[in-house]
Amino acid sequence: MGLERFDFWTRWLSTALVSVATTGVLLAIFDHRAVPFLPEMVCEVFWGAPEMPAEVVAYHRWLYGIIGALFVAWALALRMVVVNAFATRQRWAWVCVGLSVGAWYTIDTAASIVFGVWPNLPFNTVALLALGAPLVATRGAFRAPPQRVEGSS
Repeated sequence: MGLERFDFWTRWLSTALVSVATTGVLLAIFDHRAVPFLPEMVCEVFWGAPEMPAEVVAYHRWLYGIIGALFVAWALALRMVVVNAFATRQRWAWVCVGLSVGAWYTIDTAASIVFGVWPNLPFNTVALLALGAPLVATRGAFRAPPQRVEGSS
């Protein structure tokens, strides 16, 4: 894989991770209200009504604060891996990002299916495509011996 193409996919992945972190901030501030139409769909699944009962609103918003914080922390940590070790074609970085994204998608999507929260599946799949496309595109670059970076020993 040429350097220009590899750099494109590395920037793509870095940008996608910034988007995940931004989504985390929005979820922490607005909970699922950050996504139009989602609140009504989720509430219908759990409470059979377009709005959640008043008794659970504070708890729900607190949980989304935690979920948002986890999105931000996960995305920023992975971005550091991407802009450093991944960008220099260190194989462990590709494996790290791939395992992390795969674990998130599998667990999150399985929980959504088990609990019948079907509206979450398109979001997960779009995120998987945004994060997974660079991994598929760069896979071959991590099979070859890593290239020396100027200034490294």
